[in-house]
Amino acid sequence: MRLLALVSLTAALSAGVLSCSGTATTCGPANCDGCCEAGRCQLGTANASCGRGGAACVACSGTTPVCSSNTCTAGSTGGGSGTAGSGGTAGGGNSTAGGNNTAGGNNTAGGNTAGGNTAGGMGTAGGSAMTCGGNPCVSGCCSLNSFCQPFASQSATSCGTNGNACAACPAGNSCVQGVCTPPTNAGTLGSPCTSAAQCNNLPASPAGQPAFCKTLQAPPPGYSPYAYRDGYCTRRCHSDAHCGTNGTCIFGLGAIGELENICMQKCTSNADCRTPGYQCINFGSSANPDLACWIQTADGGIPELADAGTPGGPNSTVHDPCTNDTQCTLPQGSFCIPPTLQDGGVSGTPGGECSADCSVGGTTWCGAGSTCVLYLFNGGALGPTVGGLCLGACQPGPTITCRAGFFCNPSGNFCEPRCDSPGNSCTPPQTCNTNTGACQ
Repeated sequence: MRLLALVSLTAALSAGVLSCSGTATTCGPANCDGCCEAGRCQLGTANASCGRGGAACVACSGTTPVCSSNTCTAGSTGGGSGTAGSGGTAGGGNSTAGGNNTAGGNNTAGGNTAGGNTAGGMGTAGGSAMTCGGNPCVSGCCSLNSFCQPFASQSATSCGTNGNACAACPAGNSCVQGVCTPPTNAGTLGSPCTSAAQCNNLPASPAGQPAFCKTLQAPPPGYSPYAYRDGYCTRRCHSDAHCGTNGTCIFGLGAIGELENICMQKCTSNADCRTPGYQCINFGSSANPDLACWIQTADGGIPELADAGTPGGPNSTVHDPCTNDTQCTLPQGSFCIPPTLQDGGVSGTPGGECSADCSVGGTTWCGAGSTCVLYLFNGGALGPTVGGLCLGACQPGPTITCRAGFFCNPSGNFCEPRCDSPGNSCTPPQTCNTNTGACQ
């Protein structure tokens, strides 16, 4: 289980513990077969992010709301304006029943003639056209606009090989080297999916969290999330016991855009992970490895670092007393845990305390004299979420650096309100040790 403080991940990134760079290279035609968005190469097959050839991604809308083979189209219709002998057969539109570039679609009989792209589209079904738009396309499929889409940028929604027309795979299949491939372990941890119903073979969790199909990162504000290619069967967790023998519980990845605590498929090498789209990453250390199959970006790296905002630095206000948010200035986004509740009762935090969400930034970001402590928060039907709070740092011993009314929790060396502070109590069967201030 990935239990390290968030700062450990940032250190691992800078030290190269994860085997890839944390920042994507500049996106463009030279290194992106899909489209570019915010400097990153996307597949270019989503309605909200469509394109090809390293051009800027566009959102499909209006009369062309559907991204098909990396191009915004009108989508599937019962008929169109094309007539026999023109670009589409009678009753055929841009994407008629049967799929793109199939009988009734573009480049069918009556369009490009025999000797060029044959009846049935750009490469007949099961055929071996080998070319696309006059260019070799052995290791790819031919998109609607005669663009050879290589294996690396294909997905379950646009798959093919030997220059044949790109086509969508059946539900639950993934695209492997241009071939629609049924999952060998359907419904298990890490397998492809489009809905939670397909994730029906995960081992039961003793905590009862349901399985679900994860398709996008749970990102920090302002972060453009990466996709879990063809879906990823998983569940929320805060212990390896929730993931079964083939899984590991990973959390604290806010620094690279994933705020959700989820089970991931264990691995020993990239060969254990689905390709394309996933790689075996060590979320632990060289001494204590914790390897799991996770996102591989289009450039072969990992998702880029998120911006946590202005760090606390030497002027951090974490653990300072407060009564309102305006008194808590650093790190960025700091807030006040007030000494009183809205009804006037005591909150259990004597004198109030400045804090901040460190789920992205980690301990170093919290600033001088503070540390990032992970907590479980109510996450609704899918189970608890793991998040971090900046709190005062301390060292147990005769000289305690915590404010009056707080004690130094030795389990994480952070300042915590004493159990005998007004408004606090211990959950039975624990009782309050008034000497140490801790529940025991």
